[in-house]
Amino acid sequence: MDNVDSIPRCFHRGAPRFEVNNVLGGLYRVKGVKRNGRKQQLLFVVSVVQQHSSNTHIAKVVSRPPTNTQKLEDHIAWLKSDIVPDSKSHLIFDFRDNDFVYLIFHRNHYNLKIVMYSGHWKPLSSVLVKDIGLQILQAVRFLHREVKTHGDICPEHIEFLDSFCSTEESYNEQTEQYETETIITSTNIRLAFYGDLEIAQHLNGTDQYRAPEVVFGGKSTPESDRFSVGCILGEMAVLYDAISGRFPEGLAITIEEAFPGTFDDLEIRPKCPDTISGTCRQFYKTFRGWQDLFDDRDLIEVLVNLVHTNPQMRESLDAIACFEYFRYTNDDID
Repeated sequence: MDNVDSIPRCFHRGAPRFEVNNVLGGLYRVKGVKRNGRKQQLLFVVSVVQQHSSNTHIAKVVSRPPTNTQKLEDHIAWLKSDIVPDSKSHLIFDFRDNDFVYLIFHRNHYNLKIVMYSGHWKPLSSVLVKDIGLQILQAVRFLHREVKTHGDICPEHIEFLDSFCSTEESYNEQTEQYETETIITSTNIRLAFYGDLEIAQHLNGTDQYRAPEVVFGGKSTPESDRFSVGCILGEMAVLYDAISGRFPEGLAITIEEAFPGTFDDLEIRPKCPDTISGTCRQFYKTFRGWQDLFDDRDLIEVLVNLVHTNPQMRESLDAIACFEYFRYTNDDID
C-alpha cells in the first residue's frame, strides 16, 4: 500500500470527507471524489486487494445512524435485490466500521456524457435519442413506483451496459482523406442509482439538470426528476446542454417572488454573482421558446410538458411515454 494515506481516527466524525489516496477499510483506495453530501459521499475507488484489477467502482459512504438502523439495512437489502436491475446500479459489496457504512457499486465505463462529448462518436440519430430516452423514462418510472426519487439524473449517470459500437470509414471531401467514425450499434442502458442521496454542492442557478425548485434549496421529488429527464432528452437532440440557464421569460419573476432580493430590479443582474450564471443571464433576453432549438414538434411537445417552471405542470412519465414522440417504440410500455 505504498503512497496511500492513512486516516486519523479524529477524521471519523460527522459527514464523510475522504480524499484521494485514502483507503476505505483497508479494501478500496480513493481515486477521486464524485459528490459530497451532508451525510454521504460518492467516491471513485479501486480495489487494494485485487491489485491487478484496474476497474474503477463507485463507493457510497454513509455516516452510521445512531438510531433507526433498520431503515438503512432495508435500503441496502433493496439495493441488493435483483428487481429491474437496469434502474439501479449493481451493489457489489458492503462493509462498515464504527463510523461509516461503505457501499461498493459496479461502474460501467461508457456513459452518455462520454458518448456525446468525447469527440470520438458520431452524433446520436433521432432514432437513438428516442430509444435511449424511452429507457430513461422506464428506469425513472420504476424508481417512482418504488417510492424513491433519483435526484441526480444526468448524462454521466446513464451508462451503456454492453459492447455497443462499431467503426466505419467514410471519405471526407474537404480533407480528401478517409476518416474513421465510431457508430453506436446498441442502446442498452442503465440509469445509475446509488440509493437515496443528499447532495448539496452546486451553486444556485448553475446546474442544468436539476429543477429550479431543487437548485434553490427544495427537496427532490418525482416532479423534479421529470424536469431532469426533459433536460437530457433536449441535450441528446441538440448535442449541447440546451436547458442550461435557458428558461422562459417568467422564471426570473417566479424566482424573485420565492426568493426576494435575488435580482436587482428584476433585471438579470443578481446581487450575488454566484446566484445565477452568466450563461443564464445572456440567453434570457433572446430565448423565445422551444421552437428556437428544435424542429421536431413531437419532441417539443414532450419537452414543454416536462421542463416546466411549475412542478405541478410537469406531465407524469406514464403519460409522456405514450406521447406521439415515443409512439413507434411504445410496445413495451406497460
